[in-house]
Amino acid sequence: MLDGITASLITNWNEAYTKAHVHANATTLDGITAEKVAAWDSAEASAKAYADGLAGNYATAAQGTKADTALQPADVVALTSAEIDAAIANA
Repeated sequence: MLDGITASLITNWNEAYTKAHVHANATTLDGITAEKVAAWDSAEASAKAYADGLAGNYATAAQGTKADTALQPADVVALTSAEIDAAIANA
């Protein structure tokens, strides 16, 4: 054995190596399935299609008329968790 390297240190290193990839939220991560990912992807695609549809019929007050380019980045808002959950449930 090398000077200063004790059995206790080796045990600690082995334990650290074993736990090198442990998550506090492992139960949540383990619950993510291919079906859930597919549902999330579908909800995102539906939300994008909906927003794209609105964009073609939306004009800002300054523009005054409908235009394909009327939707501005500042006009876009994020969906809430409840809205995402509802979209997934209805997908």
